Amino acid sequence: MPQPILLAWELGGGRGHVLRLASISAALRRVGFEPAFAVQRLDALQAIQSEVGSQAFFQAPVWPGLFGNALQGAQVPRTTLGDSLADLGLRQPAVLEYLVRGWEQLFARIKPAAVVADFAPACLLAARGRVPSVAVGTGYTAPPATARAFAILAGGDSVRKYEEESLLAAVNVALHRLGRQALDRLPAIFAADAAIVATFAELDPYARERDGTYAAPFVPSWDRATPSGGSEIFVYFAETIAAFPAVIASIEHVVRTERTVRLHVPNLDAGIERWLAAAGVSVERMPVPFGQIAARSRLIVSHGSCGIASASLAAGIAQAIIPTDLEKRLIGDAVQRTGAGRSFRTSRDNPLEGALLGQAIVEALHDEALAASARALAPGFAKRLETDPADVVARQVAELV
Repeated sequence: MPQPILLAWELGGGRGHVLRLASISAALRRVGFEPAFAVQRLDALQAIQSEVGSQAFFQAPVWPGLFGNALQGAQVPRTTLGDSLADLGLRQPAVLEYLVRGWEQLFARIKPAAVVADFAPACLLAARGRVPSVAVGTGYTAPPATARAFAILAGGDSVRKYEEESLLAAVNVALHRLGRQALDRLPAIFAADAAIVATFAELDPYARERDGTYAAPFVPSWDRATPSGGSEIFVYFAETIAAFPAVIASIEHVVRTERTVRLHVPNLDAGIERWLAAAGVSVERMPVPFGQIAARSRLIVSHGSCGIASASLAAGIAQAIIPTDLEKRLIGDAVQRTGAGRSFRTSRDNPLEGALLGQAIVEALHDEALAASARALAPGFAKRLETDPADVVARQVAELV
């Protein structure tokens, strides 16, 4: 009978997490394992319905800060991953205690031979010393567990929102109640028996703290022999676009002054969809194969998810990134440093920024130097996609069990 492997996802939004787990699931089945899913949002599995099939799937224990979109609505800026975890509930010992207990109950039910954790620190804590574990992430979501503290990522004169000593104390109270060994540093909550950092090094905010070993990023498959580049603007955002009226207004501005704008936003609000369609945007309700995006597009506008940013780099398509959180801002800044894109900041509550943002997108569209730079960099990025990161994960699981 095939050994069960639990694929876990706790934190972060968007389709990227389940798409990664779907690829890993297929790779695990190819080498004789039986995957099961435990994910933050069961509705997200519709994005990989064909891959889940008859596989077992479960609701992952949910961090309370995810309810009501707490991370998006915070008033005090977060500068570290520790700050974000604190606002999700980490500063309260009972939260972590019962998250770990929830995972322990899932382990008892599924009896996994190993767990693959995608941005799932409570799962990793539950597995420690009991179930072999592989942490997989994009850089930001798989921080170096050996660091003494989470790095301040916001730049400038930024300071931590929370002192890590107090957060570590709360974690250790929870671990004591669970009969587990205390941690000596906060990043150790991400410790695993193996870690697979699946990203381009240029997009990793912790690159200075790594040993330089990376797997390829998880990106959609497409025929890279087919020339890329068309005349369209392709827009892809997570459903959180509804909270950024300036972004919506900028898309309307662009489509009224430029060529075809094609957009896909999962679970797009019906009112926003009607508004954009009336303005002339070609709204795609279903995901668009990346091969089509690459062939049609001169510019890709996105919130800066690692998947679309990495695929765009490898395809040689210039990017305009409008980040919606700290992780995406780091990716946007990194893409801008490569010379293959531009990153623009916006606020949540000032729709008057829309015209300025739209003009910035139009300027990026017509920037010949930007387009040429993206094309020139593409072969180097594309070469790093030759090894499937899902196979790397599956081999690591096989070694552990």
